[in-house]
Amino acid sequence: MHKVSNYLAHDHDRCDGLYADAVALVAAHDWEQAAVSFLAFAEAMRRHVEMEERVIYPAFEELLANTAAPTQALHAEHQLLCEIMYRMSMAIKRRDVIEFSDHADTFRLTTEQHNLKEEGILFPMFDKLLRPRYDELVRAMDGLSADHRRHND
Repeated sequence: MHKVSNYLAHDHDRCDGLYADAVALVAAHDWEQAAVSFLAFAEAMRRHVEMEERVIYPAFEELLANTAAPTQALHAEHQLLCEIMYRMSMAIKRRDVIEFSDHADTFRLTTEQHNLKEEGILFPMFDKLLRPRYDELVRAMDGLSADHRRHND
């Protein structure tokens, strides 16, 4: 059975792996590779946020119509994560391992909490409520991937 949660959790894992690669390269002071690796991570993370913000959250919120959606706090967390990623990228440009590490710790903690909320609470709700639209939603998320590839080529 296809689940929205499997699709999104797999992407969480992919982003986590790219993040770990970038952090290791900064720790090794391999700044050129760290910049390349971090860019790949940041693009993957922006794509993931976009999949949720433009595809999954709106589909879910539409079903909840007049109630307060549990996604409200997650929208704000997405913005915060993007701001922290920007600070991390600036620290890489300045080759400042201490500043990078401070922001990386904040990013990791925020992401862990964010993912726990999504994977533990929202994803099961998505699976239940969005199951009939699974194919349509995956096509839309995959379409965002294609858009990102075209813009980055």
